[in-house]
Amino acid sequence: GTPRNTQNQLADMQHHTLSCHGRTHRVALNRSLHRRPGFAAVITRAAESVIQSSPGRNGVLELLAQGFNPYTASEAEAANMSQAVDRLIADNPTPLPGVAIAQGEGTGTWEVFYAPHIARMSSTLGTQFRPIRYTFNADGSLIANVQWKSTLAGSGWLSSSGKMFQRDPETVQISFDMFWFDLGSNLRPQLAGEAATSVDSMVGAVGKATFFPQFAVFPVLYLDADLAVFEFTPLSSKICIQRVS
Repeated sequence: GTPRNTQNQLADMQHHTLSCHGRTHRVALNRSLHRRPGFAAVITRAAESVIQSSPGRNGVLELLAQGFNPYTASEAEAANMSQAVDRLIADNPTPLPGVAIAQGEGTGTWEVFYAPHIARMSSTLGTQFRPIRYTFNADGSLIANVQWKSTLAGSGWLSSSGKMFQRDPETVQISFDMFWFDLGSNLRPQLAGEAATSVDSMVGAVGKATFFPQFAVFPVLYLDADLAVFEFTPLSSKICIQRVS
């Protein structure tokens, strides 16, 4: 459920302003909705017409349809995506996106399509990380599966699982407690405790020792049924994801 202090914050809010395509939309937040677990879904559905007319959203989807690839994009193509993402964020149709995604609006499987800091790291390491896949479950649990490909280190999958919870109305926090990897293309999407090997136990211990919770706090800058944008605050970068299932 929503923490009491957050409920109090929401109870004090009666309207939220949505800016989209040069127009301002006020969405009334009925006080009774604040105490219902599914109130974020009600708000999101009310904004569907705003989403459809969003030039930012349309611009991002057009670039994705053209096959945008962060690892092969030219400087001009990367700049176009950066500008499109900025416009997308300006058109955010979901009030209190941290609440919405923590309460199940993001349930499903998503893949990263734009994250400048990851592209820079990949270039430095000579390794591509793609796809970067997140599965958000209705109970707040999540799984991350990241495929790596390198001429020196071969290929495989780095995976982790844990929980995502609401930190404040616009921010979520992630806590990973299981870590594992698979060589080649044989991905285990999730790791059942009884199926873990001694290598998994070792990888899990290293993962826990090197996981820093202070770096796992993400403001949610944009959320609709197909796209979401988080901010990676340590590097002032963005993590943009698209729902794939």
